[in-house]
Amino acid sequence: MAPAAQRPRAYVFRARAALFGHNAPDWRPLAQDTKLAYLTDPVAREKCAARPPDCGAQWPEFFIKNPAGRAIDLDRAYPKVLPGSWLILQMPHYVELYQVMSVTTASRTDYLLTGQVTRVGLDTDLGLASFGLRETVVFIEPEELMLAEKPIADPLYGHEIVLDGVYPDLARGQPLALSGKRQRVRLLGDDLILALDAPDGTGASVRALKAGDTLQILAPPTFGGKPLLPAELTARLAALTDSIAWRLIDRDGATGALSANGDQVALAPAEEADEVVQEVVFIDDSALAVRVDREDTFLLVEDPLTACYDRATVTLNANTVHATHGQTVANEALGSGDAGKANQRFWLKKPPLTYVSAATATGARSTLSLRVNAVQWQELPSLYGLTPQDQAYTIRIEDGRAAVLFGDGIQGARPPSGFENIVATYRTGAGPEGEVRAGQLSLLQTRPLGIREVTNPVAATGAAPAERMEDARKNAPNTVLTLDRIVSLRDYEDFARSFRGIGKARADRLWTGQDFLIHITAATASGGPLAAGDLYDHLVAAIDAARDPLERLVVSGYTPVAFGFEASILIDSPRYLAEDVLADVRARLAETFAFEARGFGQPVTLAEIVTAIQEVTGVVAVDMVSLARDAAAAPADRAAADAGRPPSRSVDKRLIMPSPHRRAMLAGRADAEPPALLPARAATFDIRTGVISLAELLLLDPARVTLQEMSV
Repeated sequence: MAPAAQRPRAYVFRARAALFGHNAPDWRPLAQDTKLAYLTDPVAREKCAARPPDCGAQWPEFFIKNPAGRAIDLDRAYPKVLPGSWLILQMPHYVELYQVMSVTTASRTDYLLTGQVTRVGLDTDLGLASFGLRETVVFIEPEELMLAEKPIADPLYGHEIVLDGVYPDLARGQPLALSGKRQRVRLLGDDLILALDAPDGTGASVRALKAGDTLQILAPPTFGGKPLLPAELTARLAALTDSIAWRLIDRDGATGALSANGDQVALAPAEEADEVVQEVVFIDDSALAVRVDREDTFLLVEDPLTACYDRATVTLNANTVHATHGQTVANEALGSGDAGKANQRFWLKKPPLTYVSAATATGARSTLSLRVNAVQWQELPSLYGLTPQDQAYTIRIEDGRAAVLFGDGIQGARPPSGFENIVATYRTGAGPEGEVRAGQLSLLQTRPLGIREVTNPVAATGAAPAERMEDARKNAPNTVLTLDRIVSLRDYEDFARSFRGIGKARADRLWTGQDFLIHITAATASGGPLAAGDLYDHLVAAIDAARDPLERLVVSGYTPVAFGFEASILIDSPRYLAEDVLADVRARLAETFAFEARGFGQPVTLAEIVTAIQEVTGVVAVDMVSLARDAAAAPADRAAADAGRPPSRSVDKRLIMPSPHRRAMLAGRADAEPPALLPARAATFDIRTGVISLAELLLLDPARVTLQEMSV
């Protein structure tokens, strides 16, 4: 029996049967008269009658009768043997598969046996004469098994997503919520080095790896400087000698580059404790964005996936809708219009008014819809330049409350007189409290028919607090500088910085090896890196509308980098309480190194830390013990610190710089001199790989700050 050449199918046979005659009595001990009754050949009968040993050793015609007729008799009635099904005849050294063409039930008497048999007509007589009645086992009642597809071992990244089924309702442009864990690689050999993107807390720029280590894949691997498709990656790994360039994350969260041959690394599954990465992708708008091939659905998404996923951990939710923060207030009567009054003003009753991200010069638009006598009026940023016939209004925000301001009949129309004829529909609620974590939303205020539960698969982003006076002072000059047009590099930065929802921005001109591109590093108002979403899309669209379209533009987030330090502080006691002074020092440090106070690519210097501490009332002197990024500072040995200082009754307010020997005693190591500067990388373009390394933002981690009172 040869395997199927095309479209193989798998069956399991649930029952076992036998051929009629398998349990016939042994011929040899039967009485001579019985044997003569079954012998029909005259010559055989004559031999048997003359001499009993010549009657033979087996029943006459003890085989499948009439194999050319393609029929066999089973030993009893089998009602589940049906036409069109399959059966197997098997002997110890031979097996054959047959299709059942016909089935009848009949009575049969032979071999001293009598009973009902199942007579089965087969599709062929191939090999049928080879099966003996006693030795043959018949397998019947087949059940077809679903064939599992060969697992795809490739990581999931890039533009293509393959679904394991047919999903005809997916449409071009549809949003999909994707979540999963990063694919890992396992090292198969020693002597591999991870080149870190930035020095770690010890100052090392490389990290030695050993066989058995597993690291997460940060970006699509490359070969010869070009990104590999998922299927190409598997082929390159199988080639063993091909050197593949990887971007990886180690167990400490450090990122770096690794070059290794296929025999030095292997793909490994994600681990239980790995973080779940979530993102929203959009199906592309091209004609081939949704394609069904037999039992699979192939999707093309607009932008490449942000991570390299372990395919087995990925889930995709297509029942996804766009949502923004805010509660709807419908048909609120603001008051009565009076055509005899100029510049009438009406206050919304449920502040704050919700603004949502938009591709405008300011980056936001209100959710207010205003109707006067059931006619919708237009919201404009200013009434200046309007005619008396223009039915428009503007919004003024005062102390968190929103007011609607109408024209004076010269610049903008006055609302007509009427009773409660000015009606507003808007949404209320705004601010960073709307930035909920992924999965935090679970309660439905209203339950539409057919909706059982709801959740947010990704974290909410793009929120911003109401603009404060100091924000207005800072952003107003930027708006005046750009005048809604972008020409210079500084214009890019000013435009992005004044965009609603953006808390920080920096523009750089990067050389790609062939030309320059404009790269904007941006952070949201809540301090997080700018990521894909409404805010990102609207910022890019607004910049595109105001700039030279011939310039290449890339907008991205940043890489947050934490730093910490240890310091001993001499406090002017007993005039000041040590706990109060140390609390003030922590508050001053938090203010000095807060998100709002730091810039992308801005280093942290030892001098500015000391200056911030020295400015606190009650501080006499500062002894910096350690300073490191991405690593906790080791606590100093208090006894050694006390023993290393000579007694003194009074100390001038100055910076005390301890000797290297005493600093080694403090930190417990000989190379404990803290660096004068912690570097931070600005955005850079790698000409070799074509990858942009994001700018870093150094931020103080309060948990890594150790402050001790100095004894004198």
